[in-house]
Amino acid sequence: MIFNGVEKSYLTVLRGKKRPPITKIEHEYRQKTKTGARIKKTRLEVLEIDVPVLVIPPKGMTLEQVKEDLSGWLFHKDDKQLKFKDNPQRFYNARLQDIDLEDKQGYADGNIIFVCQDPFRQSLPKSLNLTTTNQTFTIGGQTETPWTSRTRFTVPQSSFTLENNKGGKIILSYNFIAGDVLEIDYDKRDVKLNGKDLAVAIGLSTVWFELPVGQIQLKASHATELMYSERYY
Repeated sequence: MIFNGVEKSYLTVLRGKKRPPITKIEHEYRQKTKTGARIKKTRLEVLEIDVPVLVIPPKGMTLEQVKEDLSGWLFHKDDKQLKFKDNPQRFYNARLQDIDLEDKQGYADGNIIFVCQDPFRQSLPKSLNLTTTNQTFTIGGQTETPWTSRTRFTVPQSSFTLENNKGGKIILSYNFIAGDVLEIDYDKRDVKLNGKDLAVAIGLSTVWFELPVGQIQLKASHATELMYSERYY
């Protein structure tokens, strides 16, 4: 198990971990009918990952010292990458829910539970290089996915656009200068220039968009790197 880019030699993941093929599905019903009900909306619930573990203190550390190190490693107030060695091409955005260990003679075993508010498996990060002309890209995965972008301006520009061929368009009105670095985060609806908030520049005609599975055409008014991960159930 690799969490937040770190693996601990004192922790072994045991068989029996619970990684369901898809999290629980919640249906919101519009109305009941004589033969069933009409579904108004469907959503995926938060995903829980239950990992059975064995903890053996290395030489020079007590079990209590290892438990301190374990909690410091795993507890964060935001999501971190969780990966398992049997599927190294995928990761989860997860945070710690619970550590339930039972002390034994010189070791401990039990379960570590993670919760994923984004219930999808993610591919390793991918990037697209956008230019001022439309290019066709193929987005993999099983469902649409958010993205981030980074633009370093090499010449002054009085506006910026990033758009697709399906009606999605990010429009910014601002006098950019050479050397400016623009970063956009779809998920957070965040726009930053040189690390500072630039939400005031977002145009009223902006239509935010995710990347759909399949082919899509994209372009930007200045060379831009767009980053994303494919999402799987």
